[in-house]
Amino acid sequence: MLTNLRSPHGKSMLPNMVGAVIYVRVSTKEQTENLSLPTQLRACEEYCRREGYEVLERFAEHGESAKTTDRTELQKLPNYCRTHKGKVDFVVV
Repeated sequence: MLTNLRSPHGKSMLPNMVGAVIYVRVSTKEQTENLSLPTQLRACEEYCRREGYEVLERFAEHGESAKTTDRTELQKLPNYCRTHKGKVDFVVV
């Protein structure tokens, strides 16, 4: 059976994919040596999969202090969201 997936006005009736970016971090270089970052990333990716979110980008902070917002990946995240405006619906941390 064929189904018409276009509205009478010619637009697609398929839902738009919900976009998400992931941010994970650890505080110290020592923590990067265990499974903390991969575990966090896997949990965030599984959450996105369950919710039906498309992961657009991943940002991983490898041992920078949370005492300041001057963190490399944290600074990249809002820039990415600005340059992909309209595509990023959620930030998953």
